[in-house]
Parts: sequence; structure tokens; C-alpha cells
Amino acid sequence: MIHATRMLTLLLVLFVATAAVAQPTEPEQPEPPQPQTEEVEQGAFTAEVRGNGRYTATRLAQVTVELDAYTGKLEVAEVLAEQGRVSRGQPVLRLTAPDLDEQLDNARRALERAERGLAWAQQEQAISKAEAEQAAEQRRLAWADRQSDHKAWQAFQKADQYLDAKLDMQQYEARVADEQEELNQLEKLYKDAKLASRTQDIVLERARRQLAVSLQRLEMAERSNNRVVEVIIPRRDRDEQNALRYVETQHKHAELRAKITREKQDQSVESATRAVEDAREALADLQADQQSLTLEAPAGGVLVPIDLKPGDTVSNRQAIATLDDDTAGELKMTIQARDLRVLAEGAEVTVRWHAFGEVETAGTVERIDWQGQAAGERGAQYGVTITLDEVDTRIRPGMTADVRFTQPLTDQTLSVPQSAVGTDEQGTYCMVKTDAGFERRDIVTGATNTERIQILKGLKAGEEVRVPVQ
Repeated sequence: MIHATRMLTLLLVLFVATAAVAQPTEPEQPEPPQPQTEEVEQGAFTAEVRGNGRYTATRLAQVTVELDAYTGKLEVAEVLAEQGRVSRGQPVLRLTAPDLDEQLDNARRALERAERGLAWAQQEQAISKAEAEQAAEQRRLAWADRQSDHKAWQAFQKADQYLDAKLDMQQYEARVADEQEELNQLEKLYKDAKLASRTQDIVLERARRQLAVSLQRLEMAERSNNRVVEVIIPRRDRDEQNALRYVETQHKHAELRAKITREKQDQSVESATRAVEDAREALADLQADQQSLTLEAPAGGVLVPIDLKPGDTVSNRQAIATLDDDTAGELKMTIQARDLRVLAEGAEVTVRWHAFGEVETAGTVERIDWQGQAAGERGAQYGVTITLDEVDTRIRPGMTADVRFTQPLTDQTLSVPQSAVGTDEQGTYCMVKTDAGFERRDIVTGATNTERIQILKGLKAGEEVRVPVQ
């Protein structure tokens, strides 16, 4: 019993000792790191813009089916160059035109018809011209005769008619007067004469009858003279005036009709001439199309593969291949809005290719897009097109490259490490060291480079800003 109690006591002492040995000791706590600071520097600063660009070759031209007149079916006869580098004028594709011969025959017949039509129109024009000249001569003569007749009428014929009518009346009046005088003399003579009464009666009666007839004729003559003077001569004068006017009007109308006829004939010949020219041009175009069935490279360059095989159908004006310039191209990249402070069109940049790190190419900013694209919290991004002065033969479309542009700023530029700048919902800031610790300071940043960022507003040279602990 005593032995068992002694053993239990030994075990209890051993457990307490073991527990005391196994209890770990607390490690010493390190002191918290002190915040690191960097001074706001003032001095020379090189602004830098970097970006990733993708290369596209400059499109030189397209190999296009270009037929001017042929309208039928076109089929691929043979693909002469499928891809790779080609020289200017090198055959690329040969076509067949099943309907071309028929269209050429039709064009030749159309040309023959047009030439016959032109010959007929020219003959008609010559005949019409000769007839017009003859008719014009006849009209000129008729017009001259009419003018001469009118002039003669006005000059003396009208006056002569008036005079003739007057003289006729005077003749009749003189005859009546003579016969009256003769009767008077007979009556006086027979009054004292010793002639037989029968004889006297016969002579006197005859004289009286003659006088009576003459008086009647004088009366008729007076009526006739009045008609001539009042009607016939004025009517003749009117007719002469009208005839002159009619002939003049007919002459003018005939001249106008002759002019219209000449112009119609000229238009007919011109139309026939154009028809011949059009037919010749159509035939020439078809003949040229016959020579254009073999498509050639319009320039030297790299031919993009043609997805065509013999027997395939193509259409006119179809682009069947493209030619890229293997010596020049352009890079497409984007920049942030703040980079517009530094990068501008015309700037020279350095291009280093991802696939060939040893290859460096010079380039020029050709264009910066006016319209930006939304880029989330980073604001807007703007597309940049860079032309390359010379491209290594190993560079292919689709390759990517780093683009770098640097520009020294003034010696008075303020800058801090990029890690010292923070951004939150309230804006851009730095933590500036003060006697009481650190205070938040809102800032305005400018250009950047790989390590530092320009400070435009909010900090002064010599101030210290907090940077993350390295």
C-alpha cells in the first residue's frame, strides 16, 4: 500500500515536470516598420508614353476583274499565283468567257449597221443641202422680182392707171363735146340753108343719135372710171402691198424651214456619227476584255491567298485577291487621355517587336483618333495609328510590338514616384509628411515615365511623400 502510494506520487511529479517542459515560450514581437518617404523632386524629367501595338501591312491594291463591255458568264480557267510575293504585271489568274465570241460578232455587225446608217445620213445631208441651195436661189429671185414689181407699181404704174382713167374720161367728154358742137353747127347751118327738109332731117337725126349714144357712153365711162379710181386701183394697190408682204413672210418661213432642215440633217449625221463611235468603242472594249481575261498584279507586293479553283464562277468588278506592301505598314494602339499632353501627331516613336526583341523600328504618329472609347475607371482611350519607316522582312501582319515615345520636359518639373500616388472616389492624392504625421493632399498629375509621375498642382519641391514599404 505504501509502495503504491509512493509510485503514484512519483508519476504525479513526473507529469508536472513534463508539462512544465512542454509549455512553449512566447516569441518576441518585432517593432512595426516605419513608413518610407520620398522627396518631391524638381528637375529634369523625361515624359514617356508606352503602349502595345498590332501591325497591319499597307494595302497596295486589289486584283480585280475589270471588264468594260462583256456581260456574260466568267469562269476560272487557271490560278497562276496563289500567294506570296509577286512582281508588278505578274499573271495571277486566267479566266474564260464562253459568250465573248458571240458578243464580239454582234458588236462587229452593230458597227457595220452604224457605218451604213452614217453613210446614208451623209448622203441625205448632201442632197438636202443641194436642194436647199436651189430653193434658196429661187426664193431670192422671186423675192427680188416681187420687190421690183412693187417698186414699179409704186413708182409709176399706179399713177399711170389713175392717169389712164382720167384720160379715158377726157376722151369721152371731148367726143361728146365735139358731137354736141357738130350738132349745133348742123342745126345752125340747116336753119339758113335751102336743102330739102328730108335731107336735113336725116343729117340732123343722125347727129342727134350719135350724140345720144356718146352721152350714154360718157355716162358708162364715168361709172367705169369711178370704179377704177375708187375700187380697182386701190384694190390693186392693196394686192401689191399684200403680195409683197406674203412673199416676204414666205421667204422668211422658207429660210427658217431650211435652217431647221439643215439642223435636223446635222443632228441626224451627228447621231449616226455617235452611233458609229459607240459601236467602235463597244467593239474595242470587248476586244480589250478579251485581253483582260488574264489578271495581273497591279503592283509588286505580297499576294493574299486566292480562295478560287478552276471552274469557279466569278463576276465582273469582283476583287479576287489583295496585295500588301511588305516594306511598309502601320501599327494600331491606344493611349490614355493623359498621354495627349505629350503625344501628338507627327511625333517619332520607337517600336520593338515582341517576336524579335532585337529588331527595333522607327515610326511616326500619323493619326490620333478624335473620338475616344470608354475604358472604365481609366476614362477614355484614343486610337493611335503609327506609320513605320522601314519594316524588317521577318515582320508579318498580326505581330505585336512595344511602342515607346519620350520627351524631355523643363528643368523645373516636379515629380514623385508613381507608387506615391493614390486614387479613390474623391480623386488623386499623396500622403504628405507633416510634424503631426501624414496628411492627405489632393494633387493634379501630368506626364509619366516608367518610375515617376509629373506633379502639376498640390505639392512643393522638397516635401516628403509616403511610398509603400519595399
